[in-house]
Amino acid sequence: MQRFRPLLTALPTLRTRAAPPSALPFLRLSSSSPSSVSEPSPAPAAPIEPKVAPGSSTDSIGGFTKPKKEGEQPELTYFVPRTSNGELPVYTDYKQQGRRVLTVIRKTRGELTHLQRHIAQYIPESHPYIRPAAGAVVLRGNWAREVKEFLWSKGF
Repeated sequence: MQRFRPLLTALPTLRTRAAPPSALPFLRLSSSSPSSVSEPSPAPAAPIEPKVAPGSSTDSIGGFTKPKKEGEQPELTYFVPRTSNGELPVYTDYKQQGRRVLTVIRKTRGELTHLQRHIAQYIPESHPYIRPAAGAVVLRGNWAREVKEFLWSKGF
């Protein structure tokens, strides 16, 4: 306790040396009279509807569509869930110092051969192949935009 005694005796003097709040120009106390306080404005009566272009639906506002759940697509035998941020798991990988570009669809479930065939029909030049252990479909080339459009058209 003897080692800490000078510190304990110095603390009261530090408190007395601090400037009072009135001496600090940025700390000003203002009185708020009841006449200066205003009531918040009332909310609008009718809810505001989003503007939708003619011929489109409200399911896709701003280019974002709600992700489908696994049970909502009976005609497809595969499923591509969204990431935790709500994006599609489509990525571009660069191999061999950028000379080889691959597009990877990760987190796929179900019949990956059906997904491979559908992508091959949609993008014939892509030559997709499956990595079954990773649950991924890989395409040769940078097809990320086209693959996302394909998955959006399928309702993912």
